[in-house]
Amino acid sequence: MAETVQYSWKDGILTLALQRKKKLEELIDNKTKQIQKAPKGTLRAVRRKGYSEYYWRTDPKDTNGEYLTKKKRSIAQQLAQKEYDIKILSKAKTEMAALDEYIKVKQNCNVLDVYEKINPAKRSLVTPIMAEDKEFVKAWRSEAYIPFKIDDTLPEFCSDRGVRVRSKSELMIANMLEKFEIPYRYEYPLKLKGLGEV
Repeated sequence: MAETVQYSWKDGILTLALQRKKKLEELIDNKTKQIQKAPKGTLRAVRRKGYSEYYWRTDPKDTNGEYLTKKKRSIAQQLAQKEYDIKILSKAKTEMAALDEYIKVKQNCNVLDVYEKINPAKRSLVTPIMAEDKEFVKAWRSEAYIPFKIDDTLPEFCSDRGVRVRSKSELMIANMLEKFEIPYRYEYPLKLKGLGEV
């Protein structure tokens, strides 16, 4: 029988893609405005004897450009920033196009939808490649384990659901997790290479 792996039926990856798209839209809008406000032309930078010289090229035919003195250093900074922003804008638009294509595919052809659309009478006979959240949490919670022993001489703190913890701060965390139905395991043993069980 195929192994079932946990995955959110809401598709967390798609959610991340949509969030990333929003960030890219903001970035593209911001950089477009900055580029429009920047001085026209490009910057030529030359390194001479350990220091830098900057030239402002406004005419494509002029391969040298106007030398920018220290008093005009802000123009050099704006031109350098514009060159950087143009490259960022190009990369952002390329990523945006790829994200749009991915989102379109995921929304119209999602493997997570297949199990949900199967006839309910047949669904119980099928082992899905991805378990729904509720089923995964149920199986995860049902796994028995022996937590790390708490010294009986320590003050006793128990969460609303009876989980004993070591401190008031842990009690607050446990109660908050339980309040919002967030599954957790307290002092679940982990096997680490070179350290054994911790």
